[in-house]
Amino acid sequence: MSSPSGNSREPSRRPSRDLRFLIVATVRRPHGVRGEVLVAVETDRPERVFRKGRELEVGDARGEPDGRRVLLEGVRSIAGGLILKLQGVQDRDALDAYRGTTLLIPATEAEPAGQDEVHYRDLVGLSVISEGNTLGKVTGILQIGPSELLEVRRTGGGEMLVPFVAEIVRDVNLDRREVTLHLPDGFLEI
Repeated sequence: MSSPSGNSREPSRRPSRDLRFLIVATVRRPHGVRGEVLVAVETDRPERVFRKGRELEVGDARGEPDGRRVLLEGVRSIAGGLILKLQGVQDRDALDAYRGTTLLIPATEAEPAGQDEVHYRDLVGLSVISEGNTLGKVTGILQIGPSELLEVRRTGGGEMLVPFVAEIVRDVNLDRREVTLHLPDGFLEI
């Protein structure tokens, strides 16, 4: 993920709730009758992740690993996603059990963040500061359409969503473990 002013991303657009993993795809549904599934790709580098012989962890919809692993027997691209052939899973009903699950890679496989970039997983746990006051901590990142929102657990209780845009997020300092915001007037009263 880039800093709010950039446009580069890490391999995963949204982090797994288990920070040891990155979500690289979500299984949409079985495809055809040959043991294939249609997946929505959630990485900007699918050619590095999806290849024949690659083993991926399976997670729930939030990216929590569920203990299953799949071995890719085949990969082909189509408009709107990829078709994956999973080794040893031929039955359409067995494939349907993967519907809505996520496919994960170890976070250690992510390329290092570039200059002026930050990985989603590095934002989780950072203190959120505005006008010198600590507002809370980042608990997650939501991807809604093309927009990213920081989920923040407020210090005094409750939660808020903060758009991850340069006009609001002025600085991400991993050394100090802080995200500095410049909030529009009235934002905290919403």
